[in-house]
Amino acid sequence: MKIQDFITALDAFFDREDMEGAGEYLRYVHRSAEAEGDRRLLFTVLNEMMGYYRKTREEERGLESIAAGLRVMNELGLADRPEGATAILNAATTMKAFGRAEEALSYYDAAAAIYEKAFSPDDYRLAGLCNNRALAMVDLRRYREAEELYRRALAILSRCGGRETDIVNTYVNLAHLYDALGRYEEIEQCLENALDTLERITVRDGYYAYTSRKCAPSLGYFGYFEAERELNERADRIYAGNRAG
Repeated sequence: MKIQDFITALDAFFDREDMEGAGEYLRYVHRSAEAEGDRRLLFTVLNEMMGYYRKTREEERGLESIAAGLRVMNELGLADRPEGATAILNAATTMKAFGRAEEALSYYDAAAAIYEKAFSPDDYRLAGLCNNRALAMVDLRRYREAEELYRRALAILSRCGGRETDIVNTYVNLAHLYDALGRYEEIEQCLENALDTLERITVRDGYYAYTSRKCAPSLGYFGYFEAERELNERADRIYAGNRAG
C-alpha cells in the first residue's frame, strides 16, 4: 500500500467522524505493514496511532504506539531528520495528553532542535511545535513560557497564510492560559478573535468540523453557550454531508 493512499483513506474516516472505523482501519494497516515488512508504512501508521489513541484517551495503546513508533524511527535512521522530529513531537504531545508533561519536555527539545535547523522561522510546523509545547508548560504551571510560545505560534501562523484553523486553536488555548492566570479581561478578546477567524474560513471541510467540535466545549466553559451550540451544529452538518457523500 502506498503511504499517500493510506493517509487519504484514514482522513476519509475522520471526515465522517467515524472514530471506530478509523481505529479498525489503523489496526488493519498496522498488521498488513508488519506482515509485509513495509517499515516506512509501519512508521507512518504508528505515528497516526499516537494521535488516534490520544484523541480516544486510550493510554496503554497510545504509549505502546510511542514506543513502537520511535523504535521504527531509529531503525529507519530518521531520528535526526524532519520526519523523525514529527514523530518525536507526536510522542511528546501524546505523553502530555496522558499526564506526562514533565517527561514530554525532553522530546519537545529534541523535536525543536531538528525543526529549527530544517525549516524557516515562518514554517507552520514550528507554530505547531510551539502550540503543543505551550500546552505542556501550562500543565507544569510555567505560564510565562507558555504565553511566549502561544504568541510566537500566532506570529508565525499570521505570516503563513491558509492556517486559520490553527490560529483558532491557538487563541482558544491562550484563553485557557489567561483563565489560569486570572487575566479575565483578555479572555474575551481571545475568544472573539477565534470566532472571527472561524467565520472567515470559506473551506468548511472535515478539519474545519473537527476544529469546531474541539473548540465548542471551551466556548461553553467561558459562557459562550450560543457559540458552542452553533459550532457543534456546524460540525454535525459537515460530518453528515460527508457521510452522505
